[in-house]
Amino acid sequence: MNSKVNLINAGKYLNRIYADMSVSKLYYYDIQYTLSTTILEYRLKHNLTSKDMANYLKISPKMLYKYESGNYNFSLSQICDLCEKLKLKLNFSIAEIKK
Repeated sequence: MNSKVNLINAGKYLNRIYADMSVSKLYYYDIQYTLSTTILEYRLKHNLTSKDMANYLKISPKMLYKYESGNYNFSLSQICDLCEKLKLKLNFSIAEIKK
């Protein structure tokens, strides 16, 4: 029996996936990741249970799960409301791409 396992290099794998992805999709996923991890980190930092955090945000625990897992498409208004509730400063910048 051969127990040798060949692991995939995650960096190379992600580079292959990202190579075919549009810039707008990359921006979208980056923002989604930042939002979801920020919400989760906030909850953990403040020792809140999922139920407590959901109650604080006035959403269901199921919705909080979607927020934290990155499976929710936030509107700009929701992002601003969330930052206000969590007392977070939102930094947003758009700049022309230089060729």
